[in-house]
Amino acid sequence: MKKYLCLLSLLSLGSVYANEADKDLAKESQNPIGKLISVPFELNAIPDNGTEDGDIYTLNVKPVYPVALDEDLTLINRLTIPFSYQKSLFPGQGSDQGLGNITYQAFFAPKTDSGVLWGVDPALLFPTYSNDRFAMMLGLRVRRL
Repeated sequence: MKKYLCLLSLLSLGSVYANEADKDLAKESQNPIGKLISVPFELNAIPDNGTEDGDIYTLNVKPVYPVALDEDLTLINRLTIPFSYQKSLFPGQGSDQGLGNITYQAFFAPKTDSGVLWGVDPALLFPTYSNDRFAMMLGLRVRRL
């Protein structure tokens, strides 16, 4: 196993050449209100919870789709779609997995020459949870209508 890890480490080391276009693309990809369509993934792991030392894993899929409304205003659409897996936290609880509440955000961002990026957004929370364990949001229980 150690041999494979050493080989993988050596193969991953190499010179990387980045021209100006690559640098600009990298900079734009880090801009939360930029012009790029992206689908970032965020994995949150919380180990050893409850009396049973159960783990909680949540994978958030966060697609971003910007739309130019006019020359000076961009609408950036973003969803947060959480998928969770939770091991037993308390005796008799059991493990579970499923979909959490989906959040939609619509950022309205004006174009500025000053270099300061800003935007305002409404956010909508859709109660799409598949299990009551995954219905929590900011400490409040969201109920389906």
